[in-house]
Amino acid sequence: MRRGFVLLLLALSTSLFAQTSLKPTSYTMSVLGTSTLHDWESKVDKVTGSMTASSDLSDITDLKVTVPVTAIKGGKDLQDEKTYEAFNYEKHPNITFVLTETKKTSNGMTLVGKLTMNGYVKTIEIPVKKSESNGKVVLSGEKELDMTQWNMKPPSVMMGTIKVGPKVTVKFEVTFS
Repeated sequence: MRRGFVLLLLALSTSLFAQTSLKPTSYTMSVLGTSTLHDWESKVDKVTGSMTASSDLSDITDLKVTVPVTAIKGGKDLQDEKTYEAFNYEKHPNITFVLTETKKTSNGMTLVGKLTMNGYVKTIEIPVKKSESNGKVVLSGEKELDMTQWNMKPPSVMMGTIKVGPKVTVKFEVTFS
């Protein structure tokens, strides 16, 4: 009798705490900003990472997303070069976000975690919409960031006559499966 009870508890705990490991399978991500000349947008062409979620995909327990700095493409060589310099990409080739906490909100959730850019780490909160179906989790949202908080100097060209504003907005939709 006791052995049967222990086996039942073990089976229940396994199903209650089962986890699903997911990887990004599709994504759209862009960085939008301003300059003294015009607004601009750079697309991100590579995103890697991992997510661990409860077996029913309702709770995210672990999340890491990595974007290589050189995956940010504005479509113009000089723009890209200035972007990479601002990130000090030779020393710090990746941008990473590592989840530390999730908060449920009335219209989705907030991901709290450590964002590393240019070798500096800051805790940020990212409001996201989350949907799940057919074993996939989709996270979408946007976040405004001030480059100077990561000790980055906003790019400028033409001897400083054209300057990029310090604030950028990152928009994303990442599907994990």
